[in-house]
Amino acid sequence: MGRYPFTECVKAYLPVETGHISKETYKATSRRLIQLGKIFRELKEKGIVSSDNPRRITPKDIDLFVGYRR
Repeated sequence: MGRYPFTECVKAYLPVETGHISKETYKATSRRLIQLGKIFRELKEKGIVSSDNPRRITPKDIDLFVGYRR
């Protein structure tokens, strides 16, 4: 994984959905997921969550993320 693992995972995931969703939905989903990645990276830098890598995000990290967004 590189410097931005969340974005890398999004870029690997979205092309798989190309035939199943419209172009508008693809663009909106891409923007939203990349924004989530930026928030997770910020929380990781602040030491609030344990990882910004989607493969290593724990349920506790999700709870902390939701609490932060409220």
